[in-house]
Amino acid sequence: MKKKSILLLLLFLYGIYSKAQETPTFDSQSIRLGFAIGPSFNLAKTYSSTLSPDLNALQIQKNSPVALKLSTSLVYNRNHNWQKVDKDGKPVGEPYKYPGKLSYVAVLNIAELSNGGLGLNKSIDGGIGLGLRIDPNFHVIGLFELTSDRQIRDYLRNDFENKSIPSGKDQVLNALDESDNRFFFSKPVVGFSLRFIYVFGKGTANIDNSKPLK
Repeated sequence: MKKKSILLLLLFLYGIYSKAQETPTFDSQSIRLGFAIGPSFNLAKTYSSTLSPDLNALQIQKNSPVALKLSTSLVYNRNHNWQKVDKDGKPVGEPYKYPGKLSYVAVLNIAELSNGGLGLNKSIDGGIGLGLRIDPNFHVIGLFELTSDRQIRDYLRNDFENKSIPSGKDQVLNALDESDNRFFFSKPVVGFSLRFIYVFGKGTANIDNSKPLK
């Protein structure tokens, strides 16, 4: 009798486990933290500026509009009610919640690879976007970005390109300091980006034999 009771208990627990395995699982919070990486395209023209080593003449070069950016991200997916169904479309078990496909994303850029160099962002740059949840931990998004770039002032670029910049009596500027607001300013730059996001948490992606509930 005792062995029979233990066997029935084991069968009961196995049944519960089997049903749990059939129901997709995920971290229940709607907002999740992750990392995003992908190419970005700036719509505004930006320039880099240096002084030539021989005559301290101002050299201007147009920056590439394409960069590879690494960002932290917050991803929101609205949870929906789903129901497991059998082959005849009849409900099986209790309804459960699972995140929708549409992702709402906010990112904060932390590093950028562009124009042959890798730099950590010194200003608060980021964007917002919409995307598609591929599975519980992976998203693909399109992003609208607003960044800030230190640029040499227009009058210097227009009047002193390939020339020395006067600095006092009979002297010329021999170094450029981007923090000097007399010569540089912060230019807002609008761009678009495609990012691939990995969010932290655990979950299963299989929602076969399920249908969304209104």
